[in-house]
Amino acid sequence: TGCEPERHGLWDFTVRRGYAVEFVNASHRRVPTLWARMSASGLRVGLYAVPATYPPEPLRGLVVCGFDTPLGGGRPATHPPELATRIEKRYGTLAVGGPQQLRIGRGWHAKALQEMLAAIGMRTRIVTDLIREESLDCLFVHFGESDTVCHHFWHHADRRSPRYRPGGHADAIREVYRALDASLGQLLEAAGPGADVVLLSDHGSGGTSDRAIFWNRWLADHGWLVFRSSPRRWWSGWSKQAALRLLPPGVAVALFRRLGGPVGWIESSARFGGIDWDRTRVFSEELNYSPSLCLNVRGREPAGIVDPADVPGVIERLRSDLMSFVDPYDGRPVVEDVEVVYDPTASAHADLRLRLRRPGG
Repeated sequence: TGCEPERHGLWDFTVRRGYAVEFVNASHRRVPTLWARMSASGLRVGLYAVPATYPPEPLRGLVVCGFDTPLGGGRPATHPPELATRIEKRYGTLAVGGPQQLRIGRGWHAKALQEMLAAIGMRTRIVTDLIREESLDCLFVHFGESDTVCHHFWHHADRRSPRYRPGGHADAIREVYRALDASLGQLLEAAGPGADVVLLSDHGSGGTSDRAIFWNRWLADHGWLVFRSSPRRWWSGWSKQAALRLLPPGVAVALFRRLGGPVGWIESSARFGGIDWDRTRVFSEELNYSPSLCLNVRGREPAGIVDPADVPGVIERLRSDLMSFVDPYDGRPVVEDVEVVYDPTASAHADLRLRLRRPGG
């Protein structure tokens, strides 16, 4: 879109509406995409496996939606609709998804690596044929394997990572990047010498900590949050974990993608069902990839208790508590910086983002 999240509206895979979590898709986007603008100007545009493109836009060209399409079992939505059948008949797959990541046990890494390499090869084959056959003016193609392999194999390769574990997969990341490099070469050859190319990554990778902070427990210990006993929270948390543990991975993926609203309710209850909102001033979504805190503001949250006029003072006292939080193992500060992004009118994103002091992870 060329816009920041405040304008386009997609902050994460979920968005918070008060105390409810809603899974997002392209319909949550508030501004036109680059490919929509190109299509409107008369260009033929293609999208392949790009996340957050469901439901597909009726572009002048083609769309194969990404892995987060809320449909079960390996058939992402396409535009035109018959494109999925055409590709599956010819290649046997759309090559959009990756290895299941719900349950990771013995033998998973070896199998997942082969699945990623195969998916890269098949997606490259499909997309190079589309380039040659569809007369596209612009094509966007997404390869998520570089993300997946770093999430699950970094601790095998980086000796500086706090979670470093010697093993037989030290070269997995290199193998995937070699496959991606070969794929890029094939795509460039198919596009021809006059094509302009943009190679874009949404983030880098690195080691991760061998410790975890449960921010709602920390907030409760410091008087900012109060828990209550909640059968609903217990049930929803149990339901989510039971589905992940007991159902076959493919069935679990299909279930969570198909249920939509009920899954959002389960996720909301698992995150927030045990919080006593009438006595809570600050809470956290406890995202393991984005440490952040939310204020329970009167008039903004359904049961907010923090007066909007008191927000600056609350933030300063909270910042003081955070900067005084020390690691019990080494006595050093845990929080390096607190970024305030408070919006008095919207609760879609957190109000404070935390940067933690953990060199190497």
